[in-house]
Amino acid sequence: KTMLHYAIECGNEQIIEYLMNCGAKISNIEKEILECLKRSHNLNVLKILIANNFDINMEDQYGKTLLNYAILDGDEAIINDLINCGAYIRNFDTEIINSLKNCYNLSVLKILTDNGFNINMEDEYGKTLLIHAIQEDAFNIVKDLIENGADANKEDRDGNTPLIAAIKNENVEIVEYLLGHDAFKNVENEYGDTPL
Repeated sequence: KTMLHYAIECGNEQIIEYLMNCGAKISNIEKEILECLKRSHNLNVLKILIANNFDINMEDQYGKTLLNYAILDGDEAIINDLINCGAYIRNFDTEIINSLKNCYNLSVLKILTDNGFNINMEDEYGKTLLIHAIQEDAFNIVKDLIENGADANKEDRDGNTPLIAAIKNENVEIVEYLLGHDAFKNVENEYGDTPL
């Protein structure tokens, strides 16, 4: 590690600025700095780095950005700050779905949807957040998602609607809720299965 790494981890803004003024470069150690920033949770440090050409949307070796980690932490303030500093929400970024499904938080979901996140986006397996919530028998999350614009009829890669997923999961409460929210009853999946 460099002195800059340690200064970032400690959140010491004066030392970071001093090192930058003395010629410390972040361009060749950005991935390592991402790790330090995840630990420090310091917005002022982030702003100093951005002013010195740090890429806020850079991915680590796992394909995650600072925004993904903030979502996993459920840290609404940092999520807002990252978005305000230029972190973008890519609607093709399945890591956002993975982060949300692993650490669901309605407030975080609202921040993301208010900033352009598509609540009906599919992950790499063709599943939406709604289908993941149904498969986890998470009734309250299903309600939140529907109330915030999730499509009760969005099919997964195999043509399964949320209603088919709920029936397969044998969750009567979710089945009744979906039927009360205009879930289609006669849609066939790839295997010819229908809810009826």
